[in-house]
Amino acid sequence: MKILISEEIRIFSYLKTKQARETPKNTKQISIFEKCRKMTPKQTKTLFYPYSYPYCTENSEDFSFLRASFTVRDRHELLPVGWDVFAPSNELLYIQIEQHRQKEEIYTMTEALKKKVDIITDDERYNLPDVRDGLTPRQRRILWTMYVRNLSGSAEYENTILTFLDAGGKYGIGEEMSDHLGYGESDLINNTIAQMTQHFNTVALIEAGRGNFGGYGYGPASPRFTEIRISSVAEDTMLRYVNKSYVQYGNDNYISGGKVPLVLPSCLPWAVILGTDTTADGFVSKIPPHNLGEVIDAMVAMIKDPDLPPECVMDYIQGPDFITGGIVTNKSELEEIYRKGRGQIRIRSKAHVEPPEGRKRKSTLIFRETPITVANDPEALTKWIDMLVWDDALPGVVRAYPMYYAEIGVELKANADIPKVLDLLYQKTELDTVVDYQAILLSGNEPARMSLHSILSEHLAFYRDFLQKKNGAAPTSEEMCRELLAIKEKHAKPRKTEMIDL
Repeated sequence: MKILISEEIRIFSYLKTKQARETPKNTKQISIFEKCRKMTPKQTKTLFYPYSYPYCTENSEDFSFLRASFTVRDRHELLPVGWDVFAPSNELLYIQIEQHRQKEEIYTMTEALKKKVDIITDDERYNLPDVRDGLTPRQRRILWTMYVRNLSGSAEYENTILTFLDAGGKYGIGEEMSDHLGYGESDLINNTIAQMTQHFNTVALIEAGRGNFGGYGYGPASPRFTEIRISSVAEDTMLRYVNKSYVQYGNDNYISGGKVPLVLPSCLPWAVILGTDTTADGFVSKIPPHNLGEVIDAMVAMIKDPDLPPECVMDYIQGPDFITGGIVTNKSELEEIYRKGRGQIRIRSKAHVEPPEGRKRKSTLIFRETPITVANDPEALTKWIDMLVWDDALPGVVRAYPMYYAEIGVELKANADIPKVLDLLYQKTELDTVVDYQAILLSGNEPARMSLHSILSEHLAFYRDFLQKKNGAAPTSEEMCRELLAIKEKHAKPRKTEMIDL
């Protein structure tokens, strides 16, 4: 068992009881956890894992997971017999429990990196993105499979099942992680394909698709019923030179003599643009998405001035740019978060009041740009608000209901104090929440916590070396800037997320 404990520890409990299935995810009924305390680890599977990351060890249809945050003292009281409690600290703790040796080794993240502790095997490295192209090996191999099948941006759409079978059969994608994460191999492949195609989940698509690739609160359809091809932005930025002799390949698949690019010659750092939400043997990489145009502006500034100070990157990259919009409310803290490579970004939903009309005598609060955690499961939030209304914790509120896509409606009483209700909703619900920022990527084939400036500078160094191999001479600053600005003009979109300080 390998466990990573973050500063805010969440308890994930998997219970087969009927009561647990009927309890909302955001429940505060501690009586459920009191029952857990009396159980053995075999009766209830309780795992510590990073903030809001479900670690599934069983079929999700059979088990309902509950989550809650407690103080260290509460965790001592609520944990079942046989489980240990580790207090949170300023440093991430890496606990490696070797069951066959019956010993325990505890490292801070800094010590683990300094001592070069070999804590990630080749198979478990599959979920960490590489700083050079910003992709995980699973994403990279799926793109390579599509490239080999000639699914370029100008080609006809092809049934997803063909890429699905090639990715699993030729390259073994997913098999290495299926036992580690408790998912089936087919689930990993299909979910990865869907994530790269979901227009509602990312600011820039690297795959174009037709069909049901999932939505807010529900998963993708079977790959037999969807179609995909490579998007134009992926073709322009990653796959133009991939089949050339100056791209490094490795014998890294199941077929004798088969070759797969070790890294794609990308001119953009996709880990920053797409964002990451992956884990590998204790290391967690959680980077929110950023605006493509702003990232290119920062790269152009660094090309023109190689000695650009790290704090000046914030002059070009305002902050995260979530596809669901919203408002980031701790703008002044972002410079420190980007410098350290870790922190928490606070985001809240935008709200406006819909006044009474006609026979309708009650006002309604409409939340249109909700945080991504709410957008993925709006019904859980509405159930939680209804529970607060039932407990008289939200005076002035009648009920809450999900609306179109990620929108939430809150019906108010005729005499409701709207500013007070809005403050209470932000205080007691996930309409105002935090998003973790953990910039851990593979640098030199080793995991490293990186600042935003170091991610961009390492990527630029990689792409400059690639262009030198391609052209036989070092590229000029004007050539690199011209290429990046052309991509910005063609593919950049306006920012959706506002940045303020509260």
